[in-house]
Amino acid sequence: GEEDPDVERPNSRQLSLVTLNAAIPFIVFGLLDNSIMIVGGDVVDDCIGSVFSLSTLACAALANTFADVFGISVGNSVEALTSRVGMPQANLSAEQRKLKVVRRLEQLASSGGILIGCILGMFPLLWIDQEMKRIEALFVDMDFDNDGLLTHAECQNLLMDLGLTQKRVPLEVTQTAFHQFNVAKISLEQFVLAYKEIQVIHEEMK
Repeated sequence: GEEDPDVERPNSRQLSLVTLNAAIPFIVFGLLDNSIMIVGGDVVDDCIGSVFSLSTLACAALANTFADVFGISVGNSVEALTSRVGMPQANLSAEQRKLKVVRRLEQLASSGGILIGCILGMFPLLWIDQEMKRIEALFVDMDFDNDGLLTHAECQNLLMDLGLTQKRVPLEVTQTAFHQFNVAKISLEQFVLAYKEIQVIHEEMK
């Protein structure tokens, strides 16, 4: 509808407080949403992903579902909390809240807040070893009988898939790394230990 021309426009301090109060709950929501999705997706993948043969995207989607529900609940609580702990309020009248400038600011602050929150919520990626996740996924893919073990030949193929080809690292080096375990088949833990040794040699030969 048309704005009442008699309604006083909020001053710059009030508009700043409108922006701040609208943004804070969405910053918290975005931060929780992204961080819970990342950590939860990793936990779901490790704990139940393999049991139910869930893809990485399915694990992330499942974690995101819980993150959204939890984030919205906490976001609403934060909004209520800011008014209780003495966070300065804009103290606008009902008519002032209907002004276009106020509504637009609230929309922009909400969008900007969730953007900032989602970026901040990516911090768990600093602690999740993406390379090891990739190795584990490839190891599982090559383990056709699902016994958690690979033959030496399969491990050589996996090394090539990971970019550590025999052209860059002599075959004797990779064989020595795997044969040190003196077993017919290699576990994921043993493969990772051998991989790290070969990776060091690979870097030195560049």
